[in-house]
Amino acid sequence: FFIHVATNNAKPNGETSCLNVDKSGNCRKMGLLSSSSTTSTKTGQALWTGLRYTIHTNHKIGLEYNQGSKNWIAMTQGATNPYNKLSTRGKAYELYYIYAINRYAHLKLGGVYIDYEYTGSNWHVGEPMKISDLPASYKAQTVDELKDYYLQFVVNF
Repeated sequence: FFIHVATNNAKPNGETSCLNVDKSGNCRKMGLLSSSSTTSTKTGQALWTGLRYTIHTNHKIGLEYNQGSKNWIAMTQGATNPYNKLSTRGKAYELYYIYAINRYAHLKLGGVYIDYEYTGSNWHVGEPMKISDLPASYKAQTVDELKDYYLQFVVNF
């Protein structure tokens, strides 16, 4: 069993950058966790907990849960999975089975479900917005949930 609690404090300096330009030529300015030149501190929290049980020497099962708040920034940009569940601004669940081939290799079969509550997971630029409050035109372009099933062959050396 494990539990991990984390917090981050982002302290914007008021500077913004032009993130993109719209069709009219207007610059869309963005700063650290904001869409303006704010200097107010933004705090985020995350919880990650899980349980792994050894059924037999070569067989294990595991269940993990994590939840990140609106202003959560995880320093996990180098994660090996494309969705990076530990950076989720919302809730994530993972269930997996591990079969140990030997002490250096194992197979891992599992699934991940992520329910995003805010935009910008794993991104520190721009103000996170509650997905349920987005206008319809933005909702169509926003991922609000993700399901992933995988089979991994892992070798340790």
